Amino acid sequence: MGRAHIDWMRSSAPERTDGERTKEALLEQHVRVRVGLDELDRYALAVIREGRLSRADLASALEATSTWLSDAMSDDEQTLERVLPATSDGTEALAHLRDEHERQREELCAMQRLARTTGDAITLAL
Repeated sequence: MGRAHIDWMRSSAPERTDGERTKEALLEQHVRVRVGLDELDRYALAVIREGRLSRADLASALEATSTWLSDAMSDDEQTLERVLPATSDGTEALAHLRDEHERQREELCAMQRLARTTGDAITLAL
């Protein structure tokens, strides 16, 4: 009876597939992205409302966040390239993701240029 009981317990908790683990990891990364963006937003609001942070502090936070986001997008693309099926739907989904990431990278570059060129903390915060 003991072995049958153990086998039954094992079958009641199926192992997660690689796809499920990958999805979980990507979702966790996106939660961290949202948290990081919220933190950057709080920095910007502190500059606007309270003048607590300098332009240099905000520019540094923006540069670090931009680098981190760019790395996260690259990780997403590499991960999904490995796990998406090699079908027309998978290829199309990956192409769409890359297009969206390219647009986001352009926005990040624009923000980084502003961080390097503006001397005004309020302009940078906005």
